[in-house]
Order: sequence, then C-alpha cells, then structure tokens
Amino acid sequence: MTIWELIKAKREKSRQEKFTALQMANPLDRDLPFGLHLDGKIEIATLLPEVMKPLLAQGAHVVAGFSEVTIMGQQCFRVLIIPEQGDTGSYLLICPMEEETLVRWFVNIDEVFPSSSEEWDFWLSDEDGSIGIQQFQSKDGELFDRLWGAPEECFVEPVCFDERLVLNRFDDAETKSIEHRTMLYGRAVADEVWPCDQYVLLSACTERDGSYVSIDAGVDLDFHVNVKVIY
Repeated sequence: MTIWELIKAKREKSRQEKFTALQMANPLDRDLPFGLHLDGKIEIATLLPEVMKPLLAQGAHVVAGFSEVTIMGQQCFRVLIIPEQGDTGSYLLICPMEEETLVRWFVNIDEVFPSSSEEWDFWLSDEDGSIGIQQFQSKDGELFDRLWGAPEECFVEPVCFDERLVLNRFDDAETKSIEHRTMLYGRAVADEVWPCDQYVLLSACTERDGSYVSIDAGVDLDFHVNVKVIY
C-alpha cells in the first residue's frame, strides 16, 4: 500500500467512524413512546378472555421493529415484538391521544393470498368488499362490527396508509415498505373472568414481494399496568 492509499484508507475509516458515532447519537427509534427501542426488552402481563389466551403469548418480549404511521389523521406507532419463549410475533399499536395513549396488542391469526381478480374483489370490491362492510364474520362464526366510518353505511372505503418498518435503530437502509388498505372491527366479549373488547384488523398489504390480506386479532392494554419496560 502506497502512502497515498494509506492516507485515503485512514480518511475513509475516520469518516465511517464519525458517521457511526452520529447514528449512535441519533437512533431512529428515539421518538418511540414509553422509552421503547429496538432490541429492548418488555414484559407483558394481562388478563385475557379464554378466546384470546391461545393467541397472545404473555411474558418477556424483544422489540424487533417499528413504524410511525398516520391513520385517519392520527399519529400511531406499530411496534413489532417477539416473545423470548416461542416464535409467534405480535405487535403493539400505540396511538398517543390528548388525554391518554391508546395501546392495542395485535397478533396475526391468518393470511390470505388472493390469486385472481375475483378473489381480490371479495376483499376490496368498491361496493361490498370484506374490508369495509358493516360486519366481518370470522372463521369461527363470530360477528365483528365495523368501528371506522359511519356505522349506518353499508360500506366504507378502506383506510389507506403507507408504512415504513424500521428493523435497525442505527441504519435506515434496513427498512421494509408496505402499503395498507385497512379496516378495524370489534365486538364485546362476555367472558366470565375478563369481559373486554376484541378487535379484528383487516389489511390488504402490498410490498415488494407481493400482495396479501392480513387478519389480526387484538385487545386493549393499559401500558402502565400491563407492560413493564425492562431495558
């Protein structure tokens, strides 16, 4: 290596070190609520109705990704979490409000990959698509009422938003982009131990690898009661 190559290599190394130091000082997850951050650890403990117990894994979770999105004019964070024991990932949908912060815990229960225009019409028809109709019926026959849009309308256009999932708190190149057309549904669960509201979030997702419909089930959480930030 010549002296000029050595100097060039040293300058490049110095530049990279300064760039890395700047990234470390300004992590991409610095605005997440409740002190959450990527690779951080939380513990979730809450009462669940019987119907939800097999779906949501309580205990310690690691934060694996996040996004900041705007849904119906409201800023929200989607925080992906993976349980330390098990491999079923879930996510927290966190929406800071004026007086309180709404937190819902969702897990994916099904994915559908329509292969024709007719199959897509079942979900996204402009007149009676399943993502937007007044009620959604789950596979087990439970009916969920639409929670977004005027309740008297037979059909409401899906809510559209773009999501940029961040997977590395120090490198904005490690992201995943997803386009959503979504609708929220809910029902009251008359559970003897823990009566609560159960939600279903339907979303037609488009990303680089293809398009599909995601069906997620969720419940409300009180973050300060049900979630402990370990680090």
